[in-house]
Amino acid sequence: MPRIIELTGDEFREKLQGKDSFRLPSEHRWASYQAVSGGATVPWSIPSRKYINSFPIPLESLPPEDRERPDYVITSNVSLGGILKMKSDSSVYETAYFEYPCDINISFCTFKEKVSLEYIHTEFQLRFSNCVFEKGITISNCKINSTYFHDCHFNDQLLMVGYTTITELNLNQCSKLKLLSVSATLIEKAYIDYIKIFDSVIQKISFIGHSFGGLSLNKINCDELEHDTENLITPIVFPARKKVSFRSISIIIDSNSVLPVFQNLRIEHLEIKGLLKGKTLYLKDIETEHIIFENFINEGYFRLHNVQILPNNKINFLGSDLGKAEFNYFMVANPSEFKIYLSNLYNIILHNTVFPNNIIGRDEDDLEGIKEIYRQLKNAATKQGDKVSEMKYEFQEMVVYEKILVKEKNWQDKFILWTNRNSNEYGNNWFLSIQVLFIVSLYLFVFTKLILINFNLTSAPTFKHLAQFLTFTINPLHKFSEVFPAHENSAFHGLGEFLDIVERLFSGYMIFQFLKAFRKYARS
Repeated sequence: MPRIIELTGDEFREKLQGKDSFRLPSEHRWASYQAVSGGATVPWSIPSRKYINSFPIPLESLPPEDRERPDYVITSNVSLGGILKMKSDSSVYETAYFEYPCDINISFCTFKEKVSLEYIHTEFQLRFSNCVFEKGITISNCKINSTYFHDCHFNDQLLMVGYTTITELNLNQCSKLKLLSVSATLIEKAYIDYIKIFDSVIQKISFIGHSFGGLSLNKINCDELEHDTENLITPIVFPARKKVSFRSISIIIDSNSVLPVFQNLRIEHLEIKGLLKGKTLYLKDIETEHIIFENFINEGYFRLHNVQILPNNKINFLGSDLGKAEFNYFMVANPSEFKIYLSNLYNIILHNTVFPNNIIGRDEDDLEGIKEIYRQLKNAATKQGDKVSEMKYEFQEMVVYEKILVKEKNWQDKFILWTNRNSNEYGNNWFLSIQVLFIVSLYLFVFTKLILINFNLTSAPTFKHLAQFLTFTINPLHKFSEVFPAHENSAFHGLGEFLDIVERLFSGYMIFQFLKAFRKYARS
């Protein structure tokens, strides 16, 4: 069991800054340490760096009582940083920032009272590892390169970061954190560029402000995510927006993850990965420029409600199985890229959601992959009884299949698809059938009349001619003599009858195509 050393808050601060530690026991030892470290800046550390393997002085050279790494218990409030003080010649307050000259490493400490970090300016890192915060910790009005909490226990207390600029805030394997509160204001230009949370238990995450950088949630257990653009201590001169903006949010899930509801957010880049098993992931009222599902497996309850993909942006489903994901008002407006590759969408549920016509697979030339995507979407629509979407996706599937056949020698299927596309657009356009039928029939009718010397182009058409044309066009069972009387003496009698037979076959086929397209909503 390690030694326990009790310190007050002031004693802890002095020890951290080297006023009561190993750092200056002798000029010779300090010089040897700098020589070994290459003259690099040596971090302030509690416990002493003499307990790590890289320390140049062997522990055997120390007294026996100093060879074992101690644990520290800090019994009173700890305040690290500068102060806010009044100028001597006026009643105006000024800030005396404290600039740490090196990294700070704090490990194996139990803080019985509150820890406060205020008015710190440093280009170095602050690291807490294996620490216990029994009354929480506050970081405010600071400018710090990076702040790390590794394997720390918060005893159902708070970690509050307010009006502070941090390149990266990192929580790794932390537990019992009641609230992580992050505040940012545009006036103070306080900004956290990236927040990474890995394998940690946090009851609630709160963001106060308008705009934040990146957020990575990896295998976390979190009950609630809230944000507020109006409850700011410092007044904001800009009008409050309904949605809080993030540069990026990355959600990485495992079987033990518990996720909050993500709502009323504007996210430039949203990424979702991992296994959702028996749990819920709910995205509501989200605007995003780029959403990517990569290696995401849904075996739980995944719902997207009122998620809007902004125009000219990207949507990617890569190596994912969405299971019974529910897309409710998933609004896609002309994305520049909609990629679905090695993914399963067969069981998704779509409400007021239609995927675009410019879906690609591995790339734009992956025609087999694109065809499979539309087949899955068609089957998903079929299972929901969504006839309109089913026909839309079936049409796109056939369009892609026709492109596939261009590279093959199967002329029979090519001909079938070509005639279906140009007669009724694969059963979707009944008016096209009528157009093609009447235009082609008109040419055949006039040509046959002319070769039988049974029609004068200079004479005005009569109702008799109209009746003959309609009989010729829409009655495949008509008699030749009903349409072309007094033709027996024509030298092209045989050709005329041949053309009439061609017209009967063509008319019957086009009427069938017309009926098929006209009854598209009634097809089973």
